[in-house]
Amino acid sequence: MEILQAFLNGLFGSLFIGTIFNILLSLYFFISNKREFNEWTWSSFVVPAWMLLGTSVLGVGVYFIN
Repeated sequence: MEILQAFLNGLFGSLFIGTIFNILLSLYFFISNKREFNEWTWSSFVVPAWMLLGTSVLGVGVYFIN
């Protein structure tokens, strides 16, 4: 049960962090390049990658810390 709880904590934490990070990243590219569609489609591919990376890193990190 502790492993499952650690995984869920890492999952929800990474989703929250990844969402905020992706919004900021998307806004940065949108403002700096002033392109409407190219940067938004690019950032839509980056969202799942950051979420998966954050999930694996935070989940494993929380498991080993506890």
